[in-house]
Amino acid sequence: MVSLLIVDMTASEKFALKPPSDFLIVIPRLLSSIMMHLIVEPDIRNGIALMKYTVNHPAMFKGARPSKDQTSINTLACVPAFFLGLA
Repeated sequence: MVSLLIVDMTASEKFALKPPSDFLIVIPRLLSSIMMHLIVEPDIRNGIALMKYTVNHPAMFKGARPSKDQTSINTLACVPAFFLGLA
């Protein structure tokens, strides 16, 4: 989606970034940016909590516990959960 926007912006000769001409235009931009940050914040917090859990408790994931002949935890089993939190 971002690449489509970039292509559209660079291909169009009429597209130009201009500062707002009036203060009344700044108010909705400010309010919408605050609302977007408030909406995204719980998802970011959950992702950070999931990454912290995978780092602190790697043995709790399927395939991470050592078998009888192994002595260490398989940390590669925790990588998908970590990257899920990162995404």
